[in-house]
Order: sequence, then C-alpha cells, then structure tokens
Amino acid sequence: NTVIVSAIDRTKVTINEKKGVDRDTALLAMSIGDDYTQNSNNQDFKFFLDVELSKNGGLFGVAGFAVFSFGLFLMTFWNSNGGSEPLVLIAAGIVS
Repeated sequence: NTVIVSAIDRTKVTINEKKGVDRDTALLAMSIGDDYTQNSNNQDFKFFLDVELSKNGGLFGVAGFAVFSFGLFLMTFWNSNGGSEPLVLIAAGIVS
C-alpha cells in the first residue's frame, strides 16, 4: 500500500490513489494486526530536515528562546548566597 500525506492538509491522506481518506481511520486500519510496523527511512528524515530546519523552520527559534530564557534564569542566581545550589538545580529542572 502507498500512503501519501499532504504537508498542507494532514487530515486527509491518499491510499493507493484513492484520495480524501480520513487520516485517523487510515492509521487505525494500518495499525491493527501484528504485521504492522512503522519504519522510518532517509526520505522521512530529509523531509523533516527540509521542513523544520528551513528558513522559517521553528526548531532554531525554539532552541534560541530556550537558551536565552535559561540564561536569564541563571543570571538571577548570580552572586547568590552559599547553599542555594539545590534551589538552582530544582528550579532549573522546572524551567527546562
């Protein structure tokens, strides 16, 4: 079977040239049984890189914001009293 998912409308898929199939129904139908396995290949990874790491991809923005926010958080503990290290670790876990 050939399943094609549009990058624009992910609610409908094309299965064996039959267009307009509900995505959730198709995934449910493919996942029933012991023979179903979801495999990734280099094309899937390349598609992910093309979409997420493109000029307007969101991963770099999210990573940049996370580093910036975490840096501001760590700056609040600059020159703090001794013994506040556990607070820094706990708060860092909450922030991250």
